[in-house]
Amino acid sequence: MKKLKNIVKKHRSKLLALHIYISLFFVPLALMYKITGIVCIFGYFGGVDRQVVVLDELQRTYLQGFDFPLGIQSKPSQRESARVQILTLLAQSQNINQNLAIPFNTQIKDSRDKNSFILGGINHSIEITKSNPNEIIIYRNDFLANLMALHFNRAGFWFGVLSFCFVVFMGITYITGLLMCDFKRNGKKYTLTMLLGFVISATLGVYGLA
Repeated sequence: MKKLKNIVKKHRSKLLALHIYISLFFVPLALMYKITGIVCIFGYFGGVDRQVVVLDELQRTYLQGFDFPLGIQSKPSQRESARVQILTLLAQSQNINQNLAIPFNTQIKDSRDKNSFILGGINHSIEITKSNPNEIIIYRNDFLANLMALHFNRAGFWFGVLSFCFVVFMGITYITGLLMCDFKRNGKKYTLTMLLGFVISATLGVYGLA
């Protein structure tokens, strides 16, 4: 223990610098998780604008032969064929209806029930039935809904990596913070404070789950 104290004392300035820079780097993520966490407590998860657009006769011509099996996972070649047709429809329809904008993400996948294709990402997506569609459904998340998607790690692999690093390095900042505390002078106060926090958190958690 004495050896650890000597090491901490020797490298105190480095630990402080590490603590500060890690904390500053992750300020945006910390704010995001705080905002979404507070909103979750009140049971609000953001809004999604859903708009149904009925296709006219000309627009349906861009989807000739758009007839894929319902209820089963589509093949990659089928998804690519559907993707090309949907993008053609959107490109030709933007001048008629500005809501038919092409999503930034143009990846396509099956819906959960396997009866529709979904083109786009979390923020903006388009759903269209697999068999002889006469309408498309446009989904747009508001700002808070996008933040909630980030909170629940629905923003892709790399943001998931960043979030994992945030959790790990937040733990490191707690450790470096504790190492820099003067436990020799205020050890009892610090220990009692941590124990009090643990007891209150555990008690309220168990009571809430009962």
